[in-house]
Amino acid sequence: MKAGQVVSVSFWPVPNLGSSQKDSQAYGTLIQQMRLLAKAVKATKPQTVVVFSRYQYMLPDAVGYSPQPRLRGELTVDNDTMASLGMETDSILLNRIISKSRLFGVPLMNILEQMPTLSVSDYLLHPTALIPLYFLKEAGIGAKQIVRLTVGRISYEDLYTLGCVLVSASQDTSRRVAIIGAGNLLPTRTINREDVSIEQNTLLMQALADKELSYLQEIGYQSADEYVGRVAALLIGAASQSRADLTMHMYTEIENQRMGLLHYVTKENK
Repeated sequence: MKAGQVVSVSFWPVPNLGSSQKDSQAYGTLIQQMRLLAKAVKATKPQTVVVFSRYQYMLPDAVGYSPQPRLRGELTVDNDTMASLGMETDSILLNRIISKSRLFGVPLMNILEQMPTLSVSDYLLHPTALIPLYFLKEAGIGAKQIVRLTVGRISYEDLYTLGCVLVSASQDTSRRVAIIGAGNLLPTRTINREDVSIEQNTLLMQALADKELSYLQEIGYQSADEYVGRVAALLIGAASQSRADLTMHMYTEIENQRMGLLHYVTKENK
């Protein structure tokens, strides 16, 4: 088993997992795919999982990181029960990411220094991190460590570079790392009675599949949702730098929410 590499990169949707959706066939199919994705991530045998947990307000000029030794959160799941999740921080990998990001000029910022810009609740893990971690736990991944980042309002190019930095940091620290980004796709946006988001979301999913940052640059920054394109840019950087191949791809619309799912695996871990 090769040490020190990114073993998988994946993009997850963020559906409502509460009881109101449990009888929906469309949600059932999506959740089935997420369970398959969790098993695929488990098969790559990661030691550390890098997650991106969104805040109420993204940092305006940096990517945030959480220095706390343990991170936690609660998620509403089937029958509206609460699932509590807690994970230890991989401080060795995090510190290497911070130092390498400085070398490459990508701004990282300690979120504990951002009060009161962010609300107290934003220091808990957000569903964009909790949902993948919940399915990974369900698939049998044990007590892995995590590094929790939040994607700020910096450029696609800087986020692509940060994806490359994550690959390099995993090699430097001899960590087998799974990188997970999550978020629903662009919401409906109508111009002259035409929903332009359909074409943009198709292009966004194609950018991920082809690992082509130029497609995101063609879409540009969307005022309606500045998050998902930036997550995609980072994942494209990581998947490209690690020479990962696409193994899963799903794009669906459920109750006017567009959701995508992708999984890349590095060649040594297939």
